Amino acid sequence: MRLLPTTLRISLCAFLLVIAALGQQQGTSQGPAAPKPAPLVDVRLRDWKPATLPADAVAYGAALESAAPPKIKDWCDSFARKEMPKRKIDPRETMAVVDKQFPKNSDAARDAAIYLVNYLAYREEDRAQEQLAAMIRRMDEEAHDIKWRMQLTAENEMNRLSSTRQTVSQTQMIRNDQEARAADQKLAEMSNTRKQRMKELEDLRRRVEGYLRVMAVTHPRMNGIEPAVLREFQ
Repeated sequence: MRLLPTTLRISLCAFLLVIAALGQQQGTSQGPAAPKPAPLVDVRLRDWKPATLPADAVAYGAALESAAPPKIKDWCDSFARKEMPKRKIDPRETMAVVDKQFPKNSDAARDAAIYLVNYLAYREEDRAQEQLAAMIRRMDEEAHDIKWRMQLTAENEMNRLSSTRQTVSQTQMIRNDQEARAADQKLAEMSNTRKQRMKELEDLRRRVEGYLRVMAVTHPRMNGIEPAVLREFQ
């Protein structure tokens, strides 16, 4: 009989040891498999709320958006989506851009436009952090499913090995070993990706809180500036 290569024999032996250990943990019972447990949910991925949420300041931003004519609204929205994520959160930088873009408008109108940019940027990045958190939750669910399938495969192999009526072919054992290695590799890659995504999520949430702090400080200074001032940009 032809012998398997040494490395493959070692791999198969290791796989059998795992099966044997699982059998010792579960005993000799071959009853139905336990129901699939629900995945653990990372508390950082649940409904996140910023430390401070200045409701009046946010409401004023929403009122500016509603009152803004299409021209200024479109410009502020485009700048908030495309440019603000690349910049540090500094109201002075936003002020310089708006003043240069709209030099003929009144100070009040430009201040309202600056506030609107910050509000729209806050809303855009808050939406982005929600979407990213949802993506990480889906990754966690996928990883949970992979681990569960690996456990079921190991249990099935244990049951076959402990049965006098069933045998496990060498081909099947090799296939199972290959599948287990592929699953381990995918889990490792997913773990690395998750670490990167969590870092991105933390950065986004810090920026969301940064925008809220800016609006909380700026809102009292907007006293007397009605949202209708944006009609200057008609």
